[in-house]
Amino acid sequence: MIHWTKGWKVPAISASVGALIAVGVAGWMHPNGDYKRTDTGYDLAQTRSVLATATASERNVVVDYFYYGCPHCRAFEPMLEVWAKQLGPTVILKRVPVTGGRPELAREAALFNALDSLGAIPRLQEAAFQAVARKADFPASDHDLAEWAREEGIEAQRLVDAYHAPDMLERIDAGDKAFRAMDLSAVPAIAVRGRWIVTPATAGSIEGMVGAMTGALGAAESPGS
Repeated sequence: MIHWTKGWKVPAISASVGALIAVGVAGWMHPNGDYKRTDTGYDLAQTRSVLATATASERNVVVDYFYYGCPHCRAFEPMLEVWAKQLGPTVILKRVPVTGGRPELAREAALFNALDSLGAIPRLQEAAFQAVARKADFPASDHDLAEWAREEGIEAQRLVDAYHAPDMLERIDAGDKAFRAMDLSAVPAIAVRGRWIVTPATAGSIEGMVGAMTGALGAAESPGS
């Protein structure tokens, strides 16, 4: 991973290079991984250190690991949002962008973190997915980001400033570390209370993930869990 200095800037990547990047990460973003199909649709997290840190206050925390250029994550997002709204405040949904160890995806992680810091998530989550789907190297420049911000009703300069926040690298690294701590290798991936993992592989399909997530919530709340 590139070690950015203070005042870091995400390097612009051309559309043609972006297409090559997409090919390079195809295996990583495919909805499979080290976790396999289970009868319940969810599996026990494979890292004991993660289990040890889970507390009662985290029982209803659900973490969504994704990145904007992943078509499987884009397909799953509407289902995730509906599921979260149905459960309401009883569940805390946290979205965590990951780069899979690939610095070129820092741009997308920075986009999410900037939007999140402005309180624009989940309102603009789907819009960000679509922006990256339309243009592989989005945002290619500050101008690119500012134009999109205005289209989406966000103060452009605030978003640009948030995108280049001095602590952005640390936030991106934190997401990648959390992803690796779960022994995950593919997205989309859901962690329930840091104890249960739901992926398209464990649930059998992207569509099957929401039911498995509900089941995992119940399992996480069971006596002795």
